Amino acid sequence: MDFKVERLINQFPFLDRIIPAETVGSPTHVDVKVIRADSSHMYWTTDVIDGVGQTIGRGNGKNHVGTRSENIYLIDGVSSWRVREDSGALIDILQNGYSDPDRWDAVVFASCEHWHEAPSEAEEANYLLLGDFVENELTIRVLQAPKAGFGALIANTDLLSNVSLNMPTMLDFMHKGDKRFERLNEALGHLANEFESKVYDQGLREIVSASEVKGMSGRYGGVNLMTWVMCGRVMMTFHGLNGRQITLIGVEEGKLRAGVQSIDATFDEAKEIISTVIRVWETTSPAKRPSLHHDDDQVNLF
Repeated sequence: MDFKVERLINQFPFLDRIIPAETVGSPTHVDVKVIRADSSHMYWTTDVIDGVGQTIGRGNGKNHVGTRSENIYLIDGVSSWRVREDSGALIDILQNGYSDPDRWDAVVFASCEHWHEAPSEAEEANYLLLGDFVENELTIRVLQAPKAGFGALIANTDLLSNVSLNMPTMLDFMHKGDKRFERLNEALGHLANEFESKVYDQGLREIVSASEVKGMSGRYGGVNLMTWVMCGRVMMTFHGLNGRQITLIGVEEGKLRAGVQSIDATFDEAKEIISTVIRVWETTSPAKRPSLHHDDDQVNLF
């Protein structure tokens, strides 16, 4: 174990119990980072789909297979309490059935990949999925409580305002039947409909349809909008500040019926990005709107 990890164990003694609990065998590579918890962490959850007993493949060219285990620990001083795998997002864990949220000094997310050699033909014949043990790769993220405590953080966390969204988060909500997904999906749907009615149906459709190339782009204030047409679909990617973006996809002919293809932003950030495009479009005279969006051979799907 390297010096940095040993120093962190001295600073956070609970790690001295969590690391052995998460690993089976040795050697072990341990990656530990300490983060001050904020609203973006409140919807972190374990990936129970890849739980212990399901094999995963190694993507670095080595002929290894393994299993992944993921756990959450609540830290009270030097004591640690492992949370059930099906307990949901961190915000739910802290609010439901685990005492006062302000009791906890930190939350630990631990993910360990247990790597083995690929099984031999003889081992496969005996239904063994794993060969000889090779090593563990343990990733630990320690979320320290904010100075005001987890209770205040929960009170100031709003899914539409300050939680960074991405497609894994969205899909996780959907697969688990989380009611918050319905609220979020409805809000994103209204956003897509507003863009369709105020921009796409007010001239952008004709500009895109008239182009002889698939890719087009335009600068709308601080937002870059790229469109790509292929196989009867129109993809619209909005790039805002700080790398935040949202992509809509819809039907080329007839009503657009756009939905969210991908997102890397909070809902409020996505709303501001699309609203900026709407403001520029609406304040530009119809005669000058074709100059806003032009052919661009740099736009593609990759």
